[in-house]
Amino acid sequence: MVATILLIPEPGDPRKLLAAGPCGARPPMAYRRPGILDVGLWRFGHVMPYHIARRALVLAHEGHPVAEGICRGRIALEWVPSSALEMWVRDMLHGDTRFRADVAAFGGLGTLVLLDADGVEVAP
Repeated sequence: MVATILLIPEPGDPRKLLAAGPCGARPPMAYRRPGILDVGLWRFGHVMPYHIARRALVLAHEGHPVAEGICRGRIALEWVPSSALEMWVRDMLHGDTRFRADVAAFGGLGTLVLLDADGVEVAP
């Protein structure tokens, strides 16, 4: 069962999904550091930009959609109705992965990563 949904932006984050917002507000993020300390698990929170880490926007965590993450993704897609991205996230949390490729691909936003309750990546 999917518990967490992450969106890894395209290289360079051209849509600024992970950029600080007004007054320095930061989006909900997860990161994964490379190297010997990386045990393959994603950590939640912010990592400094100068640290080498793979960063992702959190769309859902612990089985619940994350409104701030969904809002960032929806704004980046521009033409998607306000409830469409949240509907897709809820469907994926309930095991329906039909829209997995569409959510990331049609807007060129990046790659979706699905995690189970233990933080292990789930195959599509």
